[in-house]
This record gives sequence, structure tokens and C-alpha cells, in this order.
Amino acid sequence: MAFKKKPDEPKKGAPEYMNTYGDMITLMLAFFVLMYAMSAADPSKFDALKQSYTQAALSIFSNGTGEVFPNDGPSIINLNPPVGNENTAEIEEPLGAETPGIPIESDDIEELEEIREMEAQISRMESDFKTYMAENIITRDITVSNQGDHLLITLPGGMLFDSGRAELRPEAIEALDLVLNELMKMSWDSIRVEGHTDNVPQTSPPFTSNLMLSGARAASVVDYMINIKGYDPAVLEATGKSEYHPVDTNETAEGRARNRRVEIKVYQERGAGASPATTLR
Repeated sequence: MAFKKKPDEPKKGAPEYMNTYGDMITLMLAFFVLMYAMSAADPSKFDALKQSYTQAALSIFSNGTGEVFPNDGPSIINLNPPVGNENTAEIEEPLGAETPGIPIESDDIEELEEIREMEAQISRMESDFKTYMAENIITRDITVSNQGDHLLITLPGGMLFDSGRAELRPEAIEALDLVLNELMKMSWDSIRVEGHTDNVPQTSPPFTSNLMLSGARAASVVDYMINIKGYDPAVLEATGKSEYHPVDTNETAEGRARNRRVEIKVYQERGAGASPATTLR
């Protein structure tokens, strides 16, 4: 009598191909995690990592003496700082210290220093002007502000001019003199005077547009600075801005009054330090 062969029992656990499949999935996961980490890395750190790879600085093999094999970079273990000294103070890098992979040129350092000096100079001018204006009641309607690359002095148009006119009012001379006399004591390189109007159209001669009126008002202030106060024409500029740069609404009388103004912009060029004694006659 023939005996029936007993069928082989299937092996327990996952099929053998699952081991290979699991290894592949794990490698893909590690790859995408690495790609994500690199995409969010600081550029300077990425450059340092790239440089370490090119110089074989990630070698972890040694010859038993604590030194890496010849032509290998230092052990990655040796790159870590010693553990246990929690009170070690961080060393602040001096201006211009090179970051790995991002060298800083001497020209860049010089440019940064010039920008910082310019900003400090303008800040000092702002502080001095505000202190000076606080001591003179007649200049209370005049505002001074630091615009980063220049000092902005704003004079109300109603203080300086009659409606639709570009001749300086006699009552404006005292306040304007106080501003210009203080400006003479400071160090600067160039001045731009800008005239601004509201949006009410100008139709009567001699000014048939707000652009003509604003330009004439700026020119009147510059002309006074040159012919009366002795400023050097080479460092002055007059510009008419018309109605296109309002600082308030033109829907109210108060807003239109604020928009009618003359702005004196005082510039301190980077890397320069002109003195009023050399720019004024």
C-alpha cells in the first residue's frame, strides 16, 4: 500500500523577499530624511560639511595610537568638543572672522564699517537736532526723523509760504534760520530740498500745476541757503515732488495742510566725512 507524502509545512514568519524589501524601504527613508535635513541646513554649515567630505575629514579609523592613518582627516570623534565643562564661555568671533566655506573679503569688512559709521553719524545728528529744537519754541512745528541713510527735516508749507505762492514769508525766516544755523555746525555731505503740495489743482499764473509750485518752493529754500546763508551750491539740490507723495489724507483740511510741506534731506555719504567748514562759504 502506497503511503501519501505529507505536505511540507510553510515556513513561519514573513516571506524571505520581505527582508530585502524592508532593507530597501529603510534605505529610502534614510535617504529622504538626509535630503530634508540638507534642504533646511544653514548654508555655511552645508559648505563646511561639503568641505569635510572633500578633505576626508569624516574618517573614524585610527591606527591604535589615536591618530588617523596618513592622508586621512581627523577622526570625527576628535571634532566634538570635550564634554563636562558646562561653564565654558562662548568665544565671540571678531568682525571679519571667516565662516567655514564663506570667506569674508576685506572690502566687505570695510563697507560694513562705513555703513555703521554713516548710521551712527545720522543718529548723532538726529539727537543733536531734537535737543536743539526742544530749546527753541519757534521750531516746535518742525519735525526731525532718522531715515537710515539720511536725516529728514520737515517744515510745514503754511509756515514758509502763502497759499499758491513760492516766496518765503517774512515770518518764516526766523524759524528757517534756526534750522540752517544748526545744520551748519554739523558734518554732512549733501542736502536735497523737496517741495510737496496737496492735490488741489493750481490753475492761476505763475504756477499752473502743483509740480511747478512744489519745484519753485524747493528752489526758494535752496536759493535762500546759497545767497543768504552761504551754503555751497555744489552740495545742494532742489526737487519738486508735487502731490504724489502725501503723508496724510487729502480729504480733510488738516491732512492737506500736512501734505503741503518742504523736506530737507541731509545725507552723510559712506566713507566720507565732509565738514561744514569745507562745504560752506
